[in-house]
Amino acid sequence: MEFRALHSLFRKIVKGHGGIALLIGGLILLVFIVFFIFAPFIAPYDPIKPVGPSFSPPTTKFIMGTDNFGRDVFSRVIWGTRIALTVAIFATLLAAFIGIPLGLFSGYRGGLFDRVLTMIMDSIYSFPGLILAIAIAAMLGPGIINISVSIATIYVPTYFRVVRNQVNSIKAELYVEAARALGATDGVILRKYIFRGVVPTILVILSMNIADAILTEAGLSFLGLGIPPPTPDWGFDLSNGQRFLLQNSWWMVFYPGLMIVLITLGFSLLGEGLQERFNPKLKER
Repeated sequence: MEFRALHSLFRKIVKGHGGIALLIGGLILLVFIVFFIFAPFIAPYDPIKPVGPSFSPPTTKFIMGTDNFGRDVFSRVIWGTRIALTVAIFATLLAAFIGIPLGLFSGYRGGLFDRVLTMIMDSIYSFPGLILAIAIAAMLGPGIINISVSIATIYVPTYFRVVRNQVNSIKAELYVEAARALGATDGVILRKYIFRGVVPTILVILSMNIADAILTEAGLSFLGLGIPPPTPDWGFDLSNGQRFLLQNSWWMVFYPGLMIVLITLGFSLLGEGLQERFNPKLKER
């Protein structure tokens, strides 16, 4: 019975629009979720302690080699999943928690408040995201919370703009006007009629922003503004490993970079699949 249920779910996912992208992206992310949850059991060594000779190439004992301190690269890659996902998800949810309510209220109310808030958000949005994140991270200092806040700041305008535009479109629909004519309060209209129409778009933005947040976090760590060492972090390991590329220690850069590419690809495919699934215009094709 369980096999039949899984088979039925598999067919439903693949059959719909964007099903292949959803399936591949979901499978990639499932692997990283396993790494995130079971890192202490998957990683063979302590990621912050020397466990072998320095600059050891991949062998049967150290399948991804060791770094310049003799630390196991494979263990650091596995534990680095926790840092990447924790920062990216926390930053994305924080941005959504701020941007979505502001977009809902601004789009529904309109007026002077809407114009002023739109100008503020457009000003933030027009600033290069990575440079703004670097400036905020430099002021706040290293740490998971500080880095998450710096990344979240650059995504708040994204949620605000998208949600506001959706609200401006949905609030003119006949069913919203009917609810207002029947005496529904603004809170009920926003919660039951408008917000539900915005949810599919929010899900797409969430997956895309998580992918971008992972790249941003890696970039900040690469520049020395992310998680302080010796905490395992893909961006820091890339920065540390690139110094030894001339010594042919390619594994120190290759494997952390591969993890960044794969997890970003997973979230991007998930977002593309959700966009095809929820976009009415794509369904009609």
